[in-house]
Amino acid sequence: MTSAVIRMEFDGMKEWDGEKRESKVKFVAGLPFTPNHSPIFNAMFFGDFAEKNKEEIELKDISHEDFIGILHLIYPSHRSIWSSSVASLLGIADLYDIKYALNEVEEYLLKDDEMNIADKLLLADKYKLQALKHQCLYNLESIYECTDVMKTEEYAKLSDAAKIAMLDRINEIHDESMKLNCET
Repeated sequence: MTSAVIRMEFDGMKEWDGEKRESKVKFVAGLPFTPNHSPIFNAMFFGDFAEKNKEEIELKDISHEDFIGILHLIYPSHRSIWSSSVASLLGIADLYDIKYALNEVEEYLLKDDEMNIADKLLLADKYKLQALKHQCLYNLESIYECTDVMKTEEYAKLSDAAKIAMLDRINEIHDESMKLNCET
């Protein structure tokens, strides 16, 4: 994997280049955008960290394609989010605490009809996207739909709290069903 290298420049540059050197891709990211969107980048460039005095910082374990995706999300480029990019965007946004990007991807997922509920629920659980988690659970309208999700690989990866929320939803559906049966 080609890693990303970020270089902060104080000359107002707002573009990044794709110049490959030594299997790294360098991105020139102008201030104030990146540090303003991430307290981690802010601390790296302005806090008491070794990175403060470096011209370039290598972001290991992040592919340059994924980093370009997060830059497109936080810079005013008006690029779209795709279903295939949400997991990597959320991963980077979470790693660098980029709340704007987390919110944008959550909004995308709330409107997206392509990704299945189990995948969305896993992302909501992993990245603490409460509105998405709520929507996923309340889009399940029958116990059968809930058990279908519970049979997936994604369900097995959910936190205990998310599994409890699923069981609570099943109980709600059951109670609603019993209430309807009593009324008829």
